[in-house]
Amino acid sequence: MMFTNFLLFIAAIGIYSMSSVSESGVFPFPYNLMGVAILLLGFWHFNRVRFYKLRMDLALERISIQQAKKKFASMVDRHGFIALGLFSIEVFMLDIKSSIIRFPGLGSLETFINIVGLGLFVIHLTIIWRWAYTYLNDTFSLGKSSRQYRNSNIKFNMIILLPMILFSILQDFFEIVTPGLLDSINESKIAQVGIFISLTLVFLLLGPMLVTRFWDCKPLEHSEKKERIDAFIKTQRVKFKKVLSWNALGGSLATAGVIGIMYPFRYLMFTPELMRILDENELEGVTCHEVGHVKKNHILYYVLFIFAFTFLGIHIVEWIRALIFPFFLDKISVLSFINYFMQAVFIGGFILYIRFVLGYFMRNFERQADVYCFECGVDPNFLVSSFEKLGGYLGDDGTKSNWHHYNITERIEFLKKCQDSPGESRKHTRKVNRSLALFILILVLIGSWVAYNPADAYLVNAVEMDYLAKIKAKPRSAVLYAQLGTFYSQYNRWKESKVALEKSIELDYEQPDILNELAWMYLTCPDPEILDPQRALELSLDAVNLDEEPHIYDTLAEAYFQNGLYKEAFVTSSKALKLANDNKSYFRKQFEKMREYFYRFRNTMKI
Repeated sequence: MMFTNFLLFIAAIGIYSMSSVSESGVFPFPYNLMGVAILLLGFWHFNRVRFYKLRMDLALERISIQQAKKKFASMVDRHGFIALGLFSIEVFMLDIKSSIIRFPGLGSLETFINIVGLGLFVIHLTIIWRWAYTYLNDTFSLGKSSRQYRNSNIKFNMIILLPMILFSILQDFFEIVTPGLLDSINESKIAQVGIFISLTLVFLLLGPMLVTRFWDCKPLEHSEKKERIDAFIKTQRVKFKKVLSWNALGGSLATAGVIGIMYPFRYLMFTPELMRILDENELEGVTCHEVGHVKKNHILYYVLFIFAFTFLGIHIVEWIRALIFPFFLDKISVLSFINYFMQAVFIGGFILYIRFVLGYFMRNFERQADVYCFECGVDPNFLVSSFEKLGGYLGDDGTKSNWHHYNITERIEFLKKCQDSPGESRKHTRKVNRSLALFILILVLIGSWVAYNPADAYLVNAVEMDYLAKIKAKPRSAVLYAQLGTFYSQYNRWKESKVALEKSIELDYEQPDILNELAWMYLTCPDPEILDPQRALELSLDAVNLDEEPHIYDTLAEAYFQNGLYKEAFVTSSKALKLANDNKSYFRKQFEKMREYFYRFRNTMKI
C-alpha cells in the first residue's frame, strides 16, 4: 500500500505537469466544474458501496479476518488507481488547469496552480480514506478519528509533493524578484541541468530531515530493545543521525526503514507496532537488514534509477515523437492528439519502468539486504522469526506477492537455502552486480547514441524536407511558406524563418497573424542581424488594421516602444490590456513598462 501510494502520487504529478493549457478552455468553466462534481459524487458513492460490502462480508463471516485484511489493502490500491484515472479525465478532458490559471490574481502563480490542481487528486484519495475509516476502523484500528486518519495519510504522502511545491515557490519568487532570470534559464539547457542537479542534491541531503517531520518521527525511547539496536549498529561501523520512532499513518504500520544517503542526513526508523511485536533478537535481524541496505549502497542506486528514467524517458519520447510527427503535419487535430499521446507514453512508460525495472532491483536489493546477516554474523533465524510474526500480524499467509518484495515464504526459503549452501548469498550478490552493470551499460549506450543522434535534428530535417517538397508542388502557397517559417522559428533557425515568412506575406499580405509573427521576430529575435524595429512597426500597423486582437496590439506597442514612440506605445498597450481575456499578468507588465517610459520621457516628447 505504501509503495503504491508513492507510485500514484508520482503518476499524478506527471499527468498534471505535462498537461497543456488551451487558449480558451475545452469547455466553459461552469461545465468543467459540473463535470468534476459529477465524477467526485460518483466516486463517493462507489467507495461507500464497496467498503460497506467488505464490512458486511466480514460481519457475516463470509471471509476471515486475514482475508479481509488482504482484500482491504488491495481494494485501497485499486481505488487509488481509479482515482488516478478520474484525475486524468479531469486534467485532459475537463481541462482543470485552464480553469485554475484563469482564477483572478492567483492564477499566474505556479504554486497556486500546482497546489489546487494536485489538491483535486488528494480530494479523490480522501474519499477512499473516509469510507475506509467509516466502515472498517473498528476492525483494523485505522486511527483515533476519521480526520486524524485522513490527515496522517496526507502527511505521509506529502514527501512526494514536497519537491514540486518547493520548486514552485522558488519559481514564483524569482519570477517576482527577477522576472528575466527564468527566461534566461529556460533558454540554456546547461543552466536547466545545473539547477535540476543542484536542487536534487539539496533535497537528497536536507529532504530526510523534512520527511521525518511529516512522518511524525520522534527519538526512539530508551529500552533494552533500543540498546540492542544501538549495540548492533556500532559493530557495523555505520552512522545514523538518529534512531527514530516512525509514527506515520497514526502508528498503524509495522515496518522499519532507512532514509538519507549519507551521515549526518541519514536516519534509521522503526514503527511503534514493529517495536511492540518483535523481540530483541528479531529486532536485531531487522536492523541487520536495514544496515545491509546502507552497506550495499541501495539508496544511491535508487537515485541513479530516477535520474536514469528522467534522462532516458525524455529522449525516447522525443525520438518516438520525431518518428511519428512528420506523417501528420497537415492534420492539426491529429498533431494535438500526438502531443497527448506522447504525454501518455511518458507517464505510462514511467509506471512500467517503476513496476518492472525498479521493481526487479527492489526485490533483489531486499533479498541482498536479507542475506547481509551471513556477512555480519547475525543468526538468520532472527530474521525468519520476524517474517513469520509480521505475516501473522498482517494476515499474510506467506503467498501474497507484490512488485517490490518477494513474498514472505520466498524470503524465508531463500534464507534457509543460503544457510544450507553458504555460496548462495555470494551468488545472489553476483547476480545483483551483473544486473547493475548491464543497466549502466544500457544507460551509457543509449546516452551515447542520443548524444550523437539528437531527435530534434532528425525531426527538423524530416519536417523541412516535407515542407520543401510540398512547396515545390505548390510554389504559390502562402500557407505552406508561413508554416515553414513558423517551424524554423521554433528551432531558432531565424534567417530561414525570416525568408519563409517574408515570402508568405509577399504571396498573400492579408495574414494578420503572420504579419504579427514576423514583426515580433524583428523586435525580439536573439540574432541581432535579424532585428529591425522600423520594419516591425510597418508590419504590426498593417496587422492591427486587419485584426484587432490583444496580442497584435501588444506587438504594435512593443514596436512603438523600440522606435522611441513612448506615448503611442503607452496608448496601444492600454488597448491590449483592455482587450485581453487571458494572460492578464503579461499584458499588465507590458502596460506598466510602457507607462513608466511615457511618464519618464513625456517632457522631452512632442505632443
